[in-house]
Amino acid sequence: MLDQFSSFFPMSPTPSLPRGLRRKSSPPPADDVNSHAAVLYQTIIAIDATATLFLLFFVTLGKEQIDPPAQLIFGVMVFVLCCFFTLAAMLSRRGRYDAARLLTSWSAVFGIGAAIFLTGGAPGSVCLPLIVIPPIFFFCMYGARAGIRAAITVLAVIAAQMIASGVFGIALPNYESKANPGLNAAMVNVLNFALVVLAMYIYERANARLRRERNIERRRLADLANQDTLTGIANGRYFHQALNEACERVDRNYRHNHMQIGLLFIDFNGFKHINDEFGHKAGDELLCAIATRLKYSTRHEDIVARLGGDEFVVISERVRDRPELDLFAEQLEQVISAPLPIGNAVHTVRSSVGSVLYPTEVQDRSKLLEQADRAMYDKKKRDKSLRALADELRAWEVAEIGQPGHGVAQERQARA
Repeated sequence: MLDQFSSFFPMSPTPSLPRGLRRKSSPPPADDVNSHAAVLYQTIIAIDATATLFLLFFVTLGKEQIDPPAQLIFGVMVFVLCCFFTLAAMLSRRGRYDAARLLTSWSAVFGIGAAIFLTGGAPGSVCLPLIVIPPIFFFCMYGARAGIRAAITVLAVIAAQMIASGVFGIALPNYESKANPGLNAAMVNVLNFALVVLAMYIYERANARLRRERNIERRRLADLANQDTLTGIANGRYFHQALNEACERVDRNYRHNHMQIGLLFIDFNGFKHINDEFGHKAGDELLCAIATRLKYSTRHEDIVARLGGDEFVVISERVRDRPELDLFAEQLEQVISAPLPIGNAVHTVRSSVGSVLYPTEVQDRSKLLEQADRAMYDKKKRDKSLRALADELRAWEVAEIGQPGHGVAQERQARA
């Protein structure tokens, strides 16, 4: 898991459809985009505050608690570290994240190394327990490999100090206060505890951010898998899933509320002519415009999907009877047939809508789409026959009377 922090702290901005297909996902707010920077900035501020509190406590100790030379040396050292951490916070605030984390990590390394060196070195230094801090910081800010390298480096430095003092007899300076050795150990342990807790805070915040990004990415991929790439509405994959779920709901509740599912299969008449005459770009724009009309002409719980080409389907739940579904189908035909300006032309698209009810008309859910498709073709044949009859009637009126519709008007007057 720690390997993922190398992708967390670089600070580069990272670039479901159920019931939500009609709404595009809103872009993340600016605060969320900069959350990487916020975590790093808060971390540095926490380190700086910890070091400052330690410095204030350290310099207020009296002579009976700590020797003045030790107080001066270590007070200056902690003050310099506070300055470095403050500079790192300013760099993070200005967007220089790599420089900020670099300064933070190496300031902690050199500060702890200097504290061990100035208190006699390993293995007798009172500050030796602090050697766990540099590897933890590098683990959290750079990843597992950097943390392992930091741990090996720290062990190598400690080993070199022990060899220098034990084998070669090189004595390291020891400015540890002799006034109260117990207080020295207590301060080191408290500081060690505070820094470990801070590292755990970094770990948890980074984990939370990674989990949030992972969930967002999963939802985005789920949207892409269930979304028609051209129109943005549901595709066939999501349609079949939603249809099965809707049928299961009806099977559970039909005895109580007698509500059914209406499945409408929509096919356009003459769409191939538009593609051939005006080009596929115009045809695609027409499909997108009609998909938008269908989305905003249905209820929020209805599912509008494109199966491919010019074939659309609508799943409408809580339908009472056949007249209600027929009225809905007629309304959709009127919505689709409204003129559509595409490019420099205005197009009028006719459609045929076939519909079936589940479970009163079709009991086998696996045949719902097939029956709706068949109903659509029957509707298309009836519409074609009616249009052919109307064309023959107009042709007869033009041939016999010379004015289309005049013969029908005279017949009506005669009946009146």
